[in-house]
Amino acid sequence: DSLLQACTLSHLYTFVTIGAYTGLRKSEIFGLRWKDIDFKRHELTVWNTKNNEPRVIPMNILVEETLRRHPRHIMSEIVLVHEDGTPFRRIEHSFQTALKNAKLPRIRPHDLRHTFASNLVAAGTPLNVVQELLATRISR
Repeated sequence: DSLLQACTLSHLYTFVTIGAYTGLRKSEIFGLRWKDIDFKRHELTVWNTKNNEPRVIPMNILVEETLRRHPRHIMSEIVLVHEDGTPFRRIEHSFQTALKNAKLPRIRPHDLRHTFASNLVAAGTPLNVVQELLATRISR
């Protein structure tokens, strides 16, 4: 919550919300298109995944409300774009600034994915469901 409060830029707030509450990778968030978001079904589809297998991710109310409020650019179908419509590719500087302002330790944007998985496990979500949402293989 303190990190989100420190995210004063709309693109950063959207990035952190999606990362922490869906477990998407940085590249998947940056590649997210408006047509991949289904507000009626409360889910988003990730097409460009690390293992090249598309997956459908449920959206909680915070992710959905954040995406509904996020500004759309008339020249781009990509969600996270600069004012000129070019897609974001880096977030590290503004991410680290927000962490510092929130008085949180330094972490990487990828750690939002780990937080998502850890929160699911702590809430009692079966590991196979966590695995499916992250589309990763759990070694035993």
